[in-house]
Amino acid sequence: MQIIKLDLKDRTRLKIQHYEDLLTLKDVIKAGDIVGKKDLRSVQIEGVKEKKPAYLKIKVERVEMEGTVLKLLGPIVEAPEYVTRGYHSFRIKEGDIIDLWKEEWREADIIKLKEASRYKGLRVFICVIDEREADVAIATELDWKLITTIRKRGGGKSYESKDEESKRFIAEVRKVIEENTRNVDGIIIAGPGFRKDELYATLPDELKKKAIVESCSVTGVTGINEVIKRGYLDKIIGGIKISEETRIVEQLLAEIRKESHLVTYGKEDVNRAAEMMAVEKLLIVESFLGNEDTEKIMKKVKEGGGKIVVIHTSHDAGRMFERLGGIAAFLRFRVD
Repeated sequence: MQIIKLDLKDRTRLKIQHYEDLLTLKDVIKAGDIVGKKDLRSVQIEGVKEKKPAYLKIKVERVEMEGTVLKLLGPIVEAPEYVTRGYHSFRIKEGDIIDLWKEEWREADIIKLKEASRYKGLRVFICVIDEREADVAIATELDWKLITTIRKRGGGKSYESKDEESKRFIAEVRKVIEENTRNVDGIIIAGPGFRKDELYATLPDELKKKAIVESCSVTGVTGINEVIKRGYLDKIIGGIKISEETRIVEQLLAEIRKESHLVTYGKEDVNRAAEMMAVEKLLIVESFLGNEDTEKIMKKVKEGGGKIVVIHTSHDAGRMFERLGGIAAFLRFRVD
């Protein structure tokens, strides 16, 4: 999302660049907000009804997703004279520009917009492979999704038959890579042995240019999470969100394990630290955004000059953080 203008007391102008931006707006835009957009509206011209472009403002009553479109419905509150007032529905899609007025901006709303503005829609293909199995996934800045698992077939007794099985296995994995990497920003091939190097050697030159080969100890979901935890995504795309979140959760857990006095977790303890303006960095799980209690904590942290980091639960580190309570803080000084 491009934030063209952010004015919390007047108009905020936004350009939608990715489907994920629409999901963000679905959470940010509430009933009672005013949304403005250039759109088509039916008008009567010399007795003939036709659609004419006009800049309209509606007072939102309903917000819903329809496939890849965000639908906003409400009465028109401002329009050119030639437009008949009444209810109107905006169908917002990628590429659209909208204006937004809110009576009250929550800290969660601002964070979500700023997060969306950093989202670039980047995609990385991950393949973890060993002697008998390959697991492939697509990762974005926010999460990853397993595409498929390929297992080596057969069990021939002769050396030659085993070699043929291995070649067929590599060919199957290569085919999956070729079918799923047309629109990715990079490729990571990782694994515990030499099979990853054999696979890389079979790739076409155009895919080799996008790919890096790294080590990990296992395949499967654990192997993919290990690839992310080791920061291999950053070798392809600097600052990718999922790696940043994994690193900061790992850092928090390390501080907790060594019983550091410069981290705290749990709503009550974090709130106390925020009141003392001791919070340097607040970590908060995405599902807590908009919660009344956490809104108050976030405001205190912001007033104290602290940074707020949202942790998503679409990856292992995020789910682990959620089980820890979903809220924690790195401190400037001890508070106990």
